[in-house]
Amino acid sequence: MEALFKSKKLKIALLILALIIICFLGIIYRIYQVNSTNPPLGLKNPDDDPVTGNPSHAEKLDKKSTDKDKGDQIIFMEKDEVYSFSFPDSNGIVLGFEKIDGKWIYSDDTDFEINQDRIDSILNYLCDIHCVEYIEDANGEDYGLDQNSKTFTIQDSAGDTIIVSINNDSEDGKIYYALNYDFSTIYVNGGKLGNVCEYAIQDLIQL
Repeated sequence: MEALFKSKKLKIALLILALIIICFLGIIYRIYQVNSTNPPLGLKNPDDDPVTGNPSHAEKLDKKSTDKDKGDQIIFMEKDEVYSFSFPDSNGIVLGFEKIDGKWIYSDDTDFEINQDRIDSILNYLCDIHCVEYIEDANGEDYGLDQNSKTFTIQDSAGDTIIVSINNDSEDGKIYYALNYDFSTIYVNGGKLGNVCEYAIQDLIQL
């Protein structure tokens, strides 16, 4: 009888131990799942929406970059011909990039690993610029454009540079721009060009 009692106690102890092991393995598996779908603590992947799983704002901008712009084509440059470019990001920081050995790098910190696909999306905007209207004999200041305006620059391997001064914060909601500091002719973009300024530096860093 005593041996039977001890046998039952042993079985119960083993069962409890097995349950503890199963729970422990379940916790480990859960931690692995979380870490495999999320970056380490302190880093945020800009391409993930942790709440809904929907595309991030940057991903939406990438998709819009392939949309056909409205109006007449004013600037066109093959993306492969671009050697360097710069633009102001959503924080007002001017970001500059250059191509070295076929790879885009961030000019201010070459240690950053840059999302090459996102660079390609930004060049979709900058290398194909249209206008729906243009105003001749204009005064740039009437349209929020002068030497201090936000600018996009695009340079090819020959050193030829295009400078686009842009005002995407006008009171009438229109996007005005001028080329190479000539503010006597003002162009009105259909809206696509303003998307460039909505990218941020964290959208360009490859995690």
